[in-house]
Amino acid sequence: MRRANGMVMTIRVKTRTAGTWQGTINDGDPEPFRDPDRFVVFVDLAGASASCYVAPDWWFQIDVHRDHSAYLARHPGPRPSKHHAIRLPRIAVWLERWDLLGLGERS
Repeated sequence: MRRANGMVMTIRVKTRTAGTWQGTINDGDPEPFRDPDRFVVFVDLAGASASCYVAPDWWFQIDVHRDHSAYLARHPGPRPSKHHAIRLPRIAVWLERWDLLGLGERS
């Protein structure tokens, strides 16, 4: 997808129809490159109408790292799975933040 200024964006889409969004611990990074053109859009199809949460990819990477680190502190030891659940309260601040994409009007 291209912004109004012609820059190319990368958008990763995650959907849910119930429960949590699914990711992996590989999505986490404590110090990711803060690329202003990479986003994650969480599409919520669990309710009566769809809603979207638009977040910067770098924020998502930090959030997964923090959440998984906190989980390991509470439950030490090896993990048989790389699965990582993403719950709504963690991303609620990004509800309908389409403005972050800066698509604007094209001339």
